[in-house]
Amino acid sequence: MRTIFNMETKTKPCSTCKDILPLEDFYPHKRMRLGRQPNCKNCSRQWHRDRPDYIRLKNAQFKEKYPKYHLNWQRKSKYGLSPDDIEEIRVKQDRKCPGCKQDLLIVKECVDHDHSTGLVRGLLCDDCNVALGRLKDNSATLLNLAAYLKENYL
Repeated sequence: MRTIFNMETKTKPCSTCKDILPLEDFYPHKRMRLGRQPNCKNCSRQWHRDRPDYIRLKNAQFKEKYPKYHLNWQRKSKYGLSPDDIEEIRVKQDRKCPGCKQDLLIVKECVDHDHSTGLVRGLLCDDCNVALGRLKDNSATLLNLAAYLKENYL
């Protein structure tokens, strides 16, 4: 007779190794009846280890289908910005970097934020973002450097 989920002990059998294990030993799966995968974590890991070429192919297909997935996920988790929010900022900035006025669709764009408060200030090109970071967001240093350039090179 087949063993099914035990309500009292909150255990279930693995469909591969047939061991009866606690639910914590199964990865979550929202479409399954118990909300857990049928295979335990160990069997699932082994299945993936045995098929590296298949996993590489699936990952490549996913990246091809959703090229900006990681970037969108990172911006959402780190700054709370959706792709629509990013587009709104782009439009507000006339699709240009506020520092060097380069088109943000041509250069690599970065989300600029205040490190002390975490609030997003806008979008910058990578070079301007790195420059602000190196200056530790210190406007006095930036103005001193601008004056230095004006005196000595312009």
